[in-house]
Amino acid sequence: FIRPYCPERGIGFLVLQNNAAVEKMLGPNGSHIQFLEKLCGIDIIYNESAKTLSVSGFDPVRRELARSTLEKLSRDKFITTERIQQTMEKAKRELFKKIKDDGNKICKELKLKNVSTEIRNMMGALRYRYSFTQNQYFHCAEVGHLCGLLASEIDDPIFDARRSGMLHDIGKAMDHSIDGGHAVIGADFIEKNGEKDHIVHAVRAHHYDEPPS
Repeated sequence: FIRPYCPERGIGFLVLQNNAAVEKMLGPNGSHIQFLEKLCGIDIIYNESAKTLSVSGFDPVRRELARSTLEKLSRDKFITTERIQQTMEKAKRELFKKIKDDGNKICKELKLKNVSTEIRNMMGALRYRYSFTQNQYFHCAEVGHLCGLLASEIDDPIFDARRSGMLHDIGKAMDHSIDGGHAVIGADFIEKNGEKDHIVHAVRAHHYDEPPS
């Protein structure tokens, strides 16, 4: 299999071209930014010397929602709180559709069947999670392929291996909001959503949170 290098780094960053753009985006006393922060549940940082806005927060999906909303608003001539709300709702619909599509896409790529909707959507959310600058969605797809190749060499079930490989880091889509290591978080999640015991064990044991069988 061939996968192109992914240059993205998941950083919400917007350069404002001039003072007029700064005034438009920030609003009176920063009111526009404060309103969007409240809507998205993240922090937006304005760098006055560089005229940039950057998005900060633990939830990668919320960060992407804020980044996308800011980008859309930057193309508007005038901004009001009503317009911010409308733009955020549109960005949210587009983001959730992309998460759903990406979750379906990775399962289709690995030819995995009977994956629950909840698991597919959580895999799609990994598209916005990075670890040591590595995109976790693409990482999980690669590991799924590699596990399948390894299984074929030792005459193990290929699609079970692909499945456990794809799911091994699914907990990283949730570890900003649930206490514990991502292997245990992921294993608990897929167990609740219908995955078989040996797949759950592979995910839970991949960092030795339990001894691999």
